[in-house]
Amino acid sequence: MSIPPLPVRILDKDDWNVWAQEHQVNGVSIYELADYDSASRISDAQYLSLRALWTFQRNTEFDPQKWGIQGVEAAREKLEKLKDWKSFLEAVPLEVPPNKILPIERDLGDFKLIWYYGQLIRWVPSAPDTEGNINFTPWSDRLRERKANSGSEAFSQQTHTQPYPSHLMECLKMLGGQEEEQVEEACERPSSSRSQTQESSGTPCIDLDPETPSDNSQLDPNYEERRKFPRVSEEILVNAYLLGLASVITFSVEGVAAHWTPERKVYKFCDEKGLKLYEARTDGHLSLASNGETKAIIEVKPVVRDESSRVMMQETAQMAAWIHTDRDIVNNGILEEQKFRRLLWAMNRHELYIIVAEYNADYVDYLTNPGRATNIMDIIWRDSAEPAVYEEARVGRVFNHRRPQRFPLAVVKATSTSDIIKAVKLAAEKKCRVAIRSGGHSWAAWSVRDESILIDLGNYKHLEVDAENRIAKATPSMTGKELNGTLIKEYGLMFPGGHCPDVGLGGFLLQGGMGWNCRNWGWACERVQAVDVVTATGELLHCNATQNRELYWAARGAGPGFPGVVTQYHLELIPYPKDGFRSSGYVYPIRQYRQVFDWLLSITPGFDEDTEIAAVAAYPEGIDEHCFFVLFVAMKSTPEEAEKALLPAQVTRPAGAIQEWFCQVDSLENQYSKQAKANPERHRYCAENAYIRNDADVPTVLEEAFTTLPHKKAFALWYAMYPCSRRKLPDMALSMQSDHYFALYTVWEEEKDDDRCQAWVADVMKRVQRHGVGSYLGDADFQVRKTRYWADDNARRLMDIRRKWDPQGRICGYLDQGDQSGTRGLDNAKEIKL
Repeated sequence: MSIPPLPVRILDKDDWNVWAQEHQVNGVSIYELADYDSASRISDAQYLSLRALWTFQRNTEFDPQKWGIQGVEAAREKLEKLKDWKSFLEAVPLEVPPNKILPIERDLGDFKLIWYYGQLIRWVPSAPDTEGNINFTPWSDRLRERKANSGSEAFSQQTHTQPYPSHLMECLKMLGGQEEEQVEEACERPSSSRSQTQESSGTPCIDLDPETPSDNSQLDPNYEERRKFPRVSEEILVNAYLLGLASVITFSVEGVAAHWTPERKVYKFCDEKGLKLYEARTDGHLSLASNGETKAIIEVKPVVRDESSRVMMQETAQMAAWIHTDRDIVNNGILEEQKFRRLLWAMNRHELYIIVAEYNADYVDYLTNPGRATNIMDIIWRDSAEPAVYEEARVGRVFNHRRPQRFPLAVVKATSTSDIIKAVKLAAEKKCRVAIRSGGHSWAAWSVRDESILIDLGNYKHLEVDAENRIAKATPSMTGKELNGTLIKEYGLMFPGGHCPDVGLGGFLLQGGMGWNCRNWGWACERVQAVDVVTATGELLHCNATQNRELYWAARGAGPGFPGVVTQYHLELIPYPKDGFRSSGYVYPIRQYRQVFDWLLSITPGFDEDTEIAAVAAYPEGIDEHCFFVLFVAMKSTPEEAEKALLPAQVTRPAGAIQEWFCQVDSLENQYSKQAKANPERHRYCAENAYIRNDADVPTVLEEAFTTLPHKKAFALWYAMYPCSRRKLPDMALSMQSDHYFALYTVWEEEKDDDRCQAWVADVMKRVQRHGVGSYLGDADFQVRKTRYWADDNARRLMDIRRKWDPQGRICGYLDQGDQSGTRGLDNAKEIKL
């Protein structure tokens, strides 16, 4: 899937996290990425690794005193007198020849000022540096490339080789009229530490705040935004005027002992070996007269800031390189409490920006210390976190509100594979187990385990689609609705995942995945081509049919006992049948249960291969009556094919339906909506299931379950698995199935109903399980009932693989009674309770 371009502004940490997840750089440092080449060519991922948060203020909201910027009022008065500045701004967006701009009779206060900066540029040494780069030298070389009649003799001479004036005294003598006393006092440093910076909850960041003097039409009645500007050929013309303007403002403030220079200063961002990662070159800088220290830098771009994120990205790279090269003095103590500030003055087409970077010593350490941890995991410790924060981390994402009394040692909110690896290794250090939460229904809350490190993958979402080869790479916390929402809208594809929209891929696929039209299309895990796994020892492996085959075999059916943490699924996709997505439904009073069920069983074996069939006992929405209804969902290529597929049910249906519909236009989105209503959030659940023997009298076996629901929100399900149930499965852990899948979903709201609803489920299952061959992992609770989940040979092989890959039982595994299964796993033995 193509990732959309970065926004012009990343305003806060949450915003940054969203984009960092898209580019998979949450846990990546700038030192781990490839060479940047130059600040102007920085990639999206590399820019994000610099961790800049941008906020914007209008000039009327900007308090320069807060930022240590002095003399603003004097500068504004001076600007008001510069008659030609506005005409220049108006000319810059147009293709105006240089002779129409430079020189002009009335300039920025004095023509000598522009002449002086022209000389500065021409006086910059032209000798190559140690890497063979020539400094940004004469205008004449660039202007000569234009038409011969440029008309500007003043700037067409050969380059002078003498050094440019290094002290403001000499500059003022050239300009004339300035008193020596005005430059003897030190200036107010723009990097004053008297401010508060944005705190970054564990991750160092730089906070960039541009002040925009002319970006609001309400502030300037003559201002008109030009959405599309022609290309500016000579960026240097803009640069010259900006430097001139900067000097006018600076010279208007008494006591400034610094001057603006057009020297293109080079800042190299290097690793610990001195190898250059990238290089940033400024368009000028403010230099202290005393020691040449840079107090501000200049960047000129011939583009409109709000139309390109590249401007923001390059400025961030320049600021970071400046901080990396000219390092702030960091004292011993708490890094987060030591504040710093840098200033960049930018011109983008016709707009001026003052950009202030605020950061602390921790950010300096992040930029200058390649050996530090890339990022700090978001980890909530049970014994030190605020109780409400810990409780939210412990069970806030547990779907079943019948919450368990089990308490992890800590919860890691992973945002990257790196976080997962660190969390597994942390568990080894603490000699405790690892629990994993992708974010499904998990009726027994398997992820909440005593004294474990719980890795919550809810914030780790990434999707990459290869539409040509019909392959998607998705992280485990991606839900079926999130996945298919993108696949259908952007590619016309789908993945037959879980029926409920809010179920994450992780647990669903590990358990096998009884997905859309499973009876015909097969188990969802059969479409898993590979998995990326962090093992119990913290090693990242790619597993498929040819490499790390044991883990690939186990990942398709092991359920919560899988001996590792899946970080990414490689999924085979299918076309989405948009035009032929149709459904039929027949709702009957519960008294017709037997008649309707017998009819359904008679037509199912020969029914259409692209149609899903289910029967449900429930209180349907809008019908205040216990009903038994049958649903057919056809996923065909055309409406005509769908009608043909659904017709056998329509012409043979029993009479007496309370409500019915035939071949109604439907969609996956609509089906997701219905499933969400049937499985409401913030409710209490008790679920159970069984595969009923193929030769059983199914209506009789299930009659009690379907006709005696304990609550109006509860429902019972029969799901047709034939013909999938009769074919040989691929070589994988999943191996339990029959023609008839049965499940109970008891749903209620109040704690006072817990005992009654759970007792009803247990009582019904005592009789149903006698006719069962085993259970599906996804709707099971190993604490309550023992049964078979795999074929015997598959169960033995799976437990052997678990012991081989996790001999110490680092991964929590199966939650049986008392949480004692450990490396032994499950017995896979059916237990009949009388």
